Amino acid sequence: MRLLCGGKEMEPIEPGRGEYELVDDRGRTVDTTFQGRYSYLPDAISPSCGSVVIEIYSEKEPNTPLTKTIEQPTI
Repeated sequence: MRLLCGGKEMEPIEPGRGEYELVDDRGRTVDTTFQGRYSYLPDAISPSCGSVVIEIYSEKEPNTPLTKTIEQPTI
């Protein structure tokens, strides 16, 4: 994941991810997935950034991020 403030990447103070096994009704592992968790300083983003964008990368398509622009009221 990347967090962009006005096009500049903000460094997380706590990046990380956890691995989770997906199991069927019989308790057999059928797949594995990951959950990301990133923490940033409170002043990492603000209205002065202009545009705030989150890019999320998938294990299956690591070169193509899912991009979401954060709306100004949320910032």
